[in-house]
Amino acid sequence: MSENKRNPFGGKNAHGMYVPMTEDEIEVLYRIAEAGEFKLVIKDWGHITGFKVGRYPGPELYQGQPIVTIGDKRISFTFRMNYTAPVVPQPNWYFDVEVWAMGHKMFEQRMPTESYGQPIQIVANSFNDFALDVAIDQIDPAIVKEVKPKTLGLTTRHGNMHLDLHGQRLLAQTQKGEKLVREITAKEAREATEKMKKATRR
Repeated sequence: MSENKRNPFGGKNAHGMYVPMTEDEIEVLYRIAEAGEFKLVIKDWGHITGFKVGRYPGPELYQGQPIVTIGDKRISFTFRMNYTAPVVPQPNWYFDVEVWAMGHKMFEQRMPTESYGQPIQIVANSFNDFALDVAIDQIDPAIVKEVKPKTLGLTTRHGNMHLDLHGQRLLAQTQKGEKLVREITAKEAREATEKMKKATRR
């Protein structure tokens, strides 16, 4: 792909303003996926393994196979939650999800599970399909070195870019926007928590 089809920071989406991962980080994610090392832990409910690299085919064709889709900034996990309990339907406002790879916890996130303002209902012998979409600013260098031992130098693009004044201003604006998105996500998680507390009077 030619440079004029990339964003100012080297991202493959020329219309998206973000700082991408390095080629080393992307390669490491693919190696982890190909080795079947991704695991999603859903606290109090279990875990999902067996992720294969691919793309979500749409609700009509999806059969529940765990899928991981890797971009140059984001990684998405599509998975099916099969429930063996409870016997009586119960409302659920969120899942606490952790993503593990090679024995390392890469990130964690509280994922609200509301639909049209209402919590999903969970009952035995049912399932829900979910997608967890995570923006990656930096992968722990220890994971990069473990998966790709011969990696030299900096493994993250942050701090390794030579930007002029205009580029530095763009970077500051981009980081401000990314911070806002994280704050919105955190706010949604807090709101889901408060709704659960009010409903259960905890």
